[in-house]
Amino acid sequence: MKGFILSLALFVSSSAFANVHPASDFVAKTLTKAMKILDLKSDEQRARQMCTVFKQTMALSHVGSAWLGSYANLKRDQAGVRQFQKQMPSIMVTQLFPALGIVEGGTFRVNPKATDLGNGRYQVAVTVKTTDGKTYNVRGKVGTHSGKLLLMDVSAMGISAVGYIGKDFKNRFDDEYAQDPQNSLPVSAVLSQIMSSEDFIRCS
Repeated sequence: MKGFILSLALFVSSSAFANVHPASDFVAKTLTKAMKILDLKSDEQRARQMCTVFKQTMALSHVGSAWLGSYANLKRDQAGVRQFQKQMPSIMVTQLFPALGIVEGGTFRVNPKATDLGNGRYQVAVTVKTTDGKTYNVRGKVGTHSGKLLLMDVSAMGISAVGYIGKDFKNRFDDEYAQDPQNSLPVSAVLSQIMSSEDFIRCS
């Protein structure tokens, strides 16, 4: 899981150029904002401002639904489902924050020609180089939601980061469900574990 968290962090923490396809321009501007955040000295300031960037640029409802999977329809745990979606900025920042230091000071190049995937979705290629000389080829999926471009997913080595992390959530939900299939509240239980962790970053 760490590798794919890093892939996500790489996508939202470099320096930028671009002014061509709207999706590529969106990605470059998002990366520029994130890079400025990494220049801050205070971890508290970094976390708070990253929360703001995620709220503005991530397709949070889409990603939340993907991570919830079939548990989004578990009737007896709808309160947990709603709370999970509400906490998505905090959940995502908590997942990514530990890896941000690894890519601090890195650079990136955004392909100015985004690939049209249809249905208002685009793929943007980004080449990221870290300060230790490592190079990562990352693909960002951008979608149009209510007329606004938002980041939906990131892939590296052909594997979806959202999908990969989603498998971890599914395993955790399954474990909680299996303890009492008739009465368990798996989403609420897992969310409680996340929010009670000392590493949890709460976005206001």
